[in-house]
Order: sequence, then structure tokens, then C-alpha cells
Amino acid sequence: MMKKLSALNRPAFGIALLLLFGFFYSLPALLAPFWVGNDGWSNLLPVIHYRDSILNDGVFPLHTDLWYGGRAQWQNPLWNFPYLPATIFYLILPLDWATRVVYFGHQLFILLAARSLASRFLESEIEKVAAALLFASPVLPAFTAGQSEKIFAWSWVLLGLYFLLGKKGLWAGLCLTMIPITGSNYHAFYAGILFFAIALTDRSLIPPLILGALPGLIHLPTVLHLAGVSRANAAQSIQEIHVSFAGILSSLSIGLAPPMGWETWAPVGVPLVYLFLKKAVLAAKDRRRLTPLEVALVSSLVVFVLLATSFAYRGHHLLDSFRVPARAIAFVALVVVLFTLSGEKFKAGGLLILSALQVAAMSFMIQPYGATFSPYDPQAQRLADVLKADGAQSVWISMRELNDMYIQVALNRNGLSLPNVYYGDMGQEVRIDGNFCGYSFDHLLVSGPVSGDSIPLKADMEWSEAEGVIPLSALEEVGTVAIHQVEYQIYRVACGETP
Repeated sequence: MMKKLSALNRPAFGIALLLLFGFFYSLPALLAPFWVGNDGWSNLLPVIHYRDSILNDGVFPLHTDLWYGGRAQWQNPLWNFPYLPATIFYLILPLDWATRVVYFGHQLFILLAARSLASRFLESEIEKVAAALLFASPVLPAFTAGQSEKIFAWSWVLLGLYFLLGKKGLWAGLCLTMIPITGSNYHAFYAGILFFAIALTDRSLIPPLILGALPGLIHLPTVLHLAGVSRANAAQSIQEIHVSFAGILSSLSIGLAPPMGWETWAPVGVPLVYLFLKKAVLAAKDRRRLTPLEVALVSSLVVFVLLATSFAYRGHHLLDSFRVPARAIAFVALVVVLFTLSGEKFKAGGLLILSALQVAAMSFMIQPYGATFSPYDPQAQRLADVLKADGAQSVWISMRELNDMYIQVALNRNGLSLPNVYYGDMGQEVRIDGNFCGYSFDHLLVSGPVSGDSIPLKADMEWSEAEGVIPLSALEEVGTVAIHQVEYQIYRVACGETP
């Protein structure tokens, strides 16, 4: 009996449990044609651009003509070409397999880094596994939505905290430098707050932490060019995508809080929330002096709560670039777990395990199932072939269907420029006018039947105001291609009427 209990307390047992969780959680996405959500499709476009520059043109990926009439590739806050743990695989493998390797590899990385962080507080292997699941919980929705920057960054947040709590400032700084390089500007901002708050408990950590973090400045130009530029719908996003104080408690307890969505999922379990509140209340009631680490964590928690509830945004526009306040709730959850485990030797392993069981069970509610189609979908490829055979260079997609984003990826992968492709605001401009007989495109793609004497031209994104029409007399019909039972009409711009 004692031998069996001893075996359960071995690191190999805990690591195996975490790897099994990661495998079964990811299995549907691994078996799907492609592991993405809508964000994953749009995040794939910059990858296609640097692949095209390097593999097809043999040049360093500084500029691309594949979207918005041509843009510098680095002028994208999410640009993560320097993040080699992902870039190398995207350069040597097909897009579908590279995504599987990169996403699943980072999921395992997150779980193992989370276990290492838990080992700073806990001795029992099963408790380390339980805590690791709670540390990993806030990032799980990113695997379903395909938010690559969050997936990449969270592993370095956890590993950096492991080094920082072990008084290894330089290594913590090197982890901190990786976070902006992943393209996750929110996580770089939040992690900077947390890391430096903890480093202040031992000021000898600050110089090596700063030294290690300096290489992360390589990402700075990608955001500096947006300084002073009004972000699209910033005020609306700040107003709508934040959580209340009650919402934070609900998100931490059961993962659900208005506004419902990926940004407000951060459950650490009802038992863990109880332990956190109990510790906080008892510390206040007994007027117990908090340890320096606890002071740092409480201070960070206050900042993150003010950010998540949008109170920190009021009366100024300094934080408009971080226009989704609710994203701070991931760090609220992280700090709540850290605070609960810190201080005296943790003595509530049973409740910790119950929380982990709750979170593990709930995580399968948001399990990633992947996409129905792949970037190499043969029917989308047939559309690209028809366009290329007709001499297409730039294609305006006159529809707004997020489910059709695999078509955008297929066209872009085939070297067809997309002047109005769906993507987040990065200071780009969607222009209807251009060099193709007065238009920014030489071909037009429309789904469904066309009625009237013109076709509306809308940007395929919610934040752009670009809108116009093109008369049918300025178009020549190329043909119709059916893709998964949806017919797409192809038109060629004729040098007749101009916009």
C-alpha cells in the first residue's frame, strides 16, 4: 500500500496526468482538418505572408503585397515572426500540421510550466497537478478561439513566475522578453505589472529582470507606429467588454460572467475561491502582517481588478490601445491562485483537488473541435485556380461571412492579394479606389445571386467605414464556382467605369 502511495507522489506520475489531460482536451482539434477558431484563421494570414516572403520570394519578411494594397509586415501589433518556437515550424511544415504541432506543443509547455510553478508552494505531487490545472485554466479558451498570441504568451508567464519566485531574475526577465515577441501586448503589459511588483520584494532582482527583458524591445516598433492613432471602436469595446465585481467572482467560480465569451472565462473553482476569501478575511480580521510576496500579489490584484472592470480606463485615453478590459481577468485568476497558495504551508489540499476536478470537468465545455475545412481545402483551391487562370492579382470579397475565412486564407496562400480581408485594427486602410482601372482590385467575388445594376463593396470587417458600389457595367463575368454547396460568382473588372 505504501509503495502505491509513494508511486503516486512521483514527478513522473504528475507529469503523465497533465500530459493525458492535454492530449484528451486537444484530441478533437488534433483530428480536425484544421485546429482553429475564427481568430485562428485571421491570425494565419501574417504567417502566410512571411512564408511567402521567405519560401517564395527569398527575402526577409519586411513587406507584403498580399493585403490592403501592400503593407509593412512588422506594422502589426500581433506580428510574431521573431518568435522562433512557432516560426520555425510554420516554415518547415504545411500550415495545418504546423498549427497542430505549435498549439499542442504549447499546451503541454503550459501544463509543465504550471506544474513547475506549483512546486514553489506545494510538495504533494497530486496537489501540484491540481494547482497546475488552475494555473492553466485562464488560457484554455484561446485554444478554442485560435488566439495564438495568448497561447504562446501564457507559457512564458508561468515559467517566468517560476524563475522569479526562485530568485532568478535574469531567467525571469528572459521569459518576460518572450511575451511581447509572441505578439501578446496585453500579456506583456499585465505580466510587466505582476513581475515588477514581485521583484520589488527583493530589489536585487530588478536589475537582472530588466536586463533579461530588454530584448523584448524588438517588438516595440510594431506598436509605436500606432502611437496617437485612434483605435477603432475603442470607447465602445471598453464600455461593452468589461466585467463587474460580481462578474469577476462568477468567472473565478464557474467561468461564466457577462459579457459571455472567451474573454471572461477564468475559472479556478468554487473551493479555491472559498479558500482565497477565507485567507483574505482571516488576515484582515486577525490584522496579520502580510508577507512581502502577499503584499505584491494583493497590489497586483487591485490593479488587475481595476483594469478588468474598466475603472482604470475612466477619465483618460491612455489605455485605449488595450480596448478589451476583460482580458485582465486571466491575471486576476492567476494572482488569486498564487495568493491562496503563498504564505504558510498550504494545508487545504482536498479543496485544491476539488477545484481542479471542477475546472477540468468544465474545461471540456469549451474543448476545441477545430475547423471543418483546412487551409488546403480542395474546393477553395479550385476557386483560387480559376482566379489565377484569369490573371487575377487582387480580389475583393464582397461578403461578410466569418465562416468563409478559410476561403480568404486559400486565396492569400495562392498569392492573391486581398484589399478588404477580415483582420483586426492595426492602422490599415481599406481602399476601394486603386490602380486596377480605378479600383484596388481586378476581380470581385460574390456569394449568392446578384440583383440590380450594381454590387455593394463593403470592407470585410466591423471597424472599417469603407463602403461603395461597383456597377455591373464595369464588370465582366468570369464564371461560378461552387464551394461546399455555396455558389460564388467571379467577376473581372473591366476598364470602363471608375468609382
